[in-house]
Amino acid sequence: MDFDCLHSMGSELGTGGIIVMCKDCDPLLIMQRTLEFYMKQTCKQCTPCRDSAIWLPEISKNFTKGESHPHMIDLVDTIQKRMRGTCICGLAEGHANVALALAQQFGPLIEKRILEYAKDC
Repeated sequence: MDFDCLHSMGSELGTGGIIVMCKDCDPLLIMQRTLEFYMKQTCKQCTPCRDSAIWLPEISKNFTKGESHPHMIDLVDTIQKRMRGTCICGLAEGHANVALALAQQFGPLIEKRILEYAKDC
């Protein structure tokens, strides 16, 4: 596994950090915790980073619980696009990458959880 191999498959290695989790872990909860990390780390100087640090963890928390609407997946994608190339430091890029992965990789899981929650209500 190297940068070029992953890039050719439409993925990235980023800074080279890898997170290993067991199959029983809830991927939405992992994404939520990662977005909460970025919320704590932002200096809040740039508006896109500051606003996304407020909204993305909250949206992700609702996804984890299933208390959301499928159109919120598109909102997460919109937020991450607005963050790219608009902030002073690289923190926003990393934050946007997590939001992108949440929307692209886990969209079907989010929709499934929302439907499950709706059945229980």
